[in-house]
Amino acid sequence: MSILKIQQALEWFNYDSAVFLAERLVATDDTHTNVYWLAKALYSKGEILRCLHVLDPTQNHYPSLFLYAKACLDLDKLLEGEAIVQRLVQLELGQTELANCYYILSQFNSRLNRFDLVIEYLTKTVELDPFHWAAFRDLCDLGQQPKVDFLAETGPREVRKEKPKTNPKPFSVANRKRTRTDASLEDKKVEKQGVGLNQVIQQIYQAYSYLKANKHKLLQETVKKMPYQHQESALVQSMLAKSYFETGNYTDAEAVFRKIRRTDVYRAEDMDLYGTCLWHLKKAVDISHLAKEMQQFAPNRPETCVVLGNYHALNQEHESAIASFKKAIENHPHFYYGHTLLGHEYFNAEDLENAMKSYKQAYKINPRHYNAIYGIGMVHLKEEKLQLAEYHFRRALEISPYNTVLLASIGMCLEKIPNRVMEALEIYEKAIKLAPHHEQFKISKAQILHSLSKHLDAIKILEKLIQFSKPNSQVYFLLGKCYAATGRVKDACLSYTLAQDFKDHKSISRIRDALDKLVDSNSEEF
Repeated sequence: MSILKIQQALEWFNYDSAVFLAERLVATDDTHTNVYWLAKALYSKGEILRCLHVLDPTQNHYPSLFLYAKACLDLDKLLEGEAIVQRLVQLELGQTELANCYYILSQFNSRLNRFDLVIEYLTKTVELDPFHWAAFRDLCDLGQQPKVDFLAETGPREVRKEKPKTNPKPFSVANRKRTRTDASLEDKKVEKQGVGLNQVIQQIYQAYSYLKANKHKLLQETVKKMPYQHQESALVQSMLAKSYFETGNYTDAEAVFRKIRRTDVYRAEDMDLYGTCLWHLKKAVDISHLAKEMQQFAPNRPETCVVLGNYHALNQEHESAIASFKKAIENHPHFYYGHTLLGHEYFNAEDLENAMKSYKQAYKINPRHYNAIYGIGMVHLKEEKLQLAEYHFRRALEISPYNTVLLASIGMCLEKIPNRVMEALEIYEKAIKLAPHHEQFKISKAQILHSLSKHLDAIKILEKLIQFSKPNSQVYFLLGKCYAATGRVKDACLSYTLAQDFKDHKSISRIRDALDKLVDSNSEEF
């Protein structure tokens, strides 16, 4: 019996047979190569501890040592696994082998929070193997801008496979001319398609680099240049969706996510962001459908737990939301987005201590996760530690400079700091330029104008909101105060009354007090 039989069993996912055959081979002759194939069969079967047990980490057999290190990574034996790979890189290895050693070293150091070393190892990986997408992606995620012009077309553009011929017609001059014409048309079709595979990969790298650098227009322009079939792929479409999401354009982000769901029905990756997008849009029914579908095809994925948690959060079911987010990180402790959303839910439940713990854990896993930094800022804002809050909001904004939520948070913070209200006004104006359809920024600007006694300017903003959008209790209440301040008593009374009609329990008593005060001080007009 040869190793080929074990390889064939693994190729056909027949893991029990692979383990059986490898055990027989090792019992007959326990060479490093034979032991490696037994370990690989066990690893493929999911028996990682047994895999680790049969391997000998003291020898210098590259495949065995790399597999041992991978098993250590899976089992969180980080220092032991790192030491094994450090030995490996001292051996005489080919470029591909060395590149993969550096990549797994980046993974060990990421878990150990040594991010300078992570960047170093990822850079080496990409230099040795430009096609190592995972390393390139991770570098961009860490705020680096690796070169993307290294994938020059070096070989034939693409080899076309001939379709099998059925019932061929007898060869003739006419047939020969037709064949040449067809081939010429096909060549032109391939050439018209645009670019070769290497260039497409380079475009995708460039697009992802733009996404992580917040160069959203350049990202969209790059996507448009791609061949249609790559442009429409789930990976590229998810970049577009994330771009819209990061800039607060949740409507367009939702449309793209919905498109991805149609073309890649069982995709779990990025669906956590889709769920958050639906949460922002307050589409409870859509989140419910998404959660039910994902529970059917990906019940153990953390993204599924996040979608379910967002559904509960939208329905103010805080305990259920907390349970869902905890489940997301239970079996995936390095899923930093789950820690952040858990922090948000603790924050909403006014459990600031646990909220801060969750945010800090997310930040520890990924120091560039601006949502976690934003969460820390929100806790400080709640505790009236305004300078600390502003510091964290601005740090988050450095990572995501076009994020209107972060701008609004800075504005809220500055409003509370003495003598900095004009800075807050500038922040809200910047947010309005980035998201002109976002009503809350305009309301915040009107509030500041009202506080500065610029009531007429505030009235213009609020009346436009009522005319062109769906107003709420806050808009009518603030408009009523502006009317009252300018002597338009009847208009103020009407606005307060309309504000009351929304039955906003948080502000109903303030609205009634303002209305009563207005009526008492202007009784002759009623």
